[in-house]
Amino acid sequence: MWISNLAQNPTRLDQTATSSVETSQDEDGQWVITTTNRTFEFINILPPPLSEPLCLRREVKRRYHVWQESGESIIKVEGWKGVNPAKKIWTFEQEGSEGSVWNEFYRVTMPGCCANLTTHSFYNLQTGRKVYSATADPVTIVAPEPGVYRYVAYHSNDGILPALKPYNQELKGVIQYGTEKTVLTKLAVYAKRDLFGQIKFRYQNKVVETKDLQLEKVAGKKGKASLSNFAIILWFSSTDEIVLPVMNDTIEVSQASVPFGIRLEVVK
Repeated sequence: MWISNLAQNPTRLDQTATSSVETSQDEDGQWVITTTNRTFEFINILPPPLSEPLCLRREVKRRYHVWQESGESIIKVEGWKGVNPAKKIWTFEQEGSEGSVWNEFYRVTMPGCCANLTTHSFYNLQTGRKVYSATADPVTIVAPEPGVYRYVAYHSNDGILPALKPYNQELKGVIQYGTEKTVLTKLAVYAKRDLFGQIKFRYQNKVVETKDLQLEKVAGKKGKASLSNFAIILWFSSTDEIVLPVMNDTIEVSQASVPFGIRLEVVK
């Protein structure tokens, strides 16, 4: 339960959150535990237009059977601009059991189970909108122009949460390229054989495997155009890799190198 003291304090944030645990029995007589945990967090530094602090309140509701690790888990996050209770700017709910701030995002994590991989969902802190989903943290491309950068995320179809709906056995994963606010290009990868992908880069005639790619200045290239002359590699094996050239902040899908038996499809 959220308790708000707005009547006495109409111009400032005054909230109390309570957590709870409940036990019940299902139709088979098995014991079910439901926990609801609520917490607050303040983010003190955000770029415009959120020049004020951002207050987050998180609710994690989990329902599971005794002696079982898996179960249902939903995270609800609400954001307030500054300390004024009237400035609630967004709310979202997402399947997951863990949540934390990650760069410009709120990252919700659903841990993997058995053969399924841990899956992360990334919500922009300014808008509260979901931008990326991935089975590993996105990698960053940093342009030589100040404040210009992009993210690359890969969501394997072996994730605990599906990369696309409805389920397609030939779908191997989804590549996403974009900003902190929106995905600019989304590509689905299809094949009839098993493929497990990893993001790499090709830059200055070398394969780069670092988490972040730092680009150097290119004559005549400024702003978004400085995001040029490199390629995103989705590496599966020494014989299977997709190479996606990037020029002027655009993945040139028509120029992509795609191995035999694998196909790409643009997802809108």
